[in-house]
Amino acid sequence: MKPLRLILAGVILVAAVAAPSLIHSRAESSLYLIDHKLRQQAGLLAQLSVENERLSDLVAKVKSSQSLSESEVIELLKLRNEARQLRCTLKGMEQLRSEMQRMRDGLNDLAEVKGRGGAGNATLLTDALEQELRAGRVARLKEWLKEAPEEEETPELQFVPEDWWVRSADWSRVSDDEYQGWISAGRAVGELKFATMAFQALKAFVTANGGRFPTVVSQLKPYFVNPIEDVILKRYDIVPTSSLTKVLAEVGGDWVITQKAPVNKRFDARVAIGLTDIRSGGGEGRWDPVQ
Repeated sequence: MKPLRLILAGVILVAAVAAPSLIHSRAESSLYLIDHKLRQQAGLLAQLSVENERLSDLVAKVKSSQSLSESEVIELLKLRNEARQLRCTLKGMEQLRSEMQRMRDGLNDLAEVKGRGGAGNATLLTDALEQELRAGRVARLKEWLKEAPEEEETPELQFVPEDWWVRSADWSRVSDDEYQGWISAGRAVGELKFATMAFQALKAFVTANGGRFPTVVSQLKPYFVNPIEDVILKRYDIVPTSSLTKVLAEVGGDWVITQKAPVNKRFDARVAIGLTDIRSGGGEGRWDPVQ
């Protein structure tokens, strides 16, 4: 057994040493590919810019003339389409630049941890410098949110303590998938905080209304201990308990309060608020009605 343990220890040590180098190599390769794509799109952008000038000239002609010939109308439609392509190209280039910057930040982050003798992503960050690293990662998440679809930043995020974000920043995210997973975890924390408040409001409502379950979530508003925004209540609906998966249906009763829809169906957990309990589930089919 002892030789086997030594071999396993050696394998783990080699993996710990090699992992940062492998991550670095992959990130460098990704940066090269993105840079190459940016150069290609820059060439296309130059061509479309010339066409866009032609469109501007033609628009000016339209303003100064009452009518256009058939060929000029066709040309105008063509140039409008090319202008749309130009806008899409510009947006794509900005997204690629943002992704490239995130990769560079991730490489710098990795280099800093490695330079301090850290063991990579598994390292528990505790001292002041490591807390600074975490704070930097949270700041990059907030920058990512500015570019992400508005739906990603749900109102329940206000209930997530700042220290949760810092504690959850135990490794450097780079890809959109990683950021989507991180913000989804934050949404789950905020939604559970809201669920706890809604559970208390629900019990107060039922007590005041002879055991009757509300028909719409907005009826709970006067029963919250602290004022709650309508924009949050509008994200939830009342559905039959039987329409939820087995784990969520364990809250019991005939009716439950749950989110109307996920922001990100792949990552988001679903919350069920019943008369006697709260459940949160991330299992398969959680967003699909049970037949």
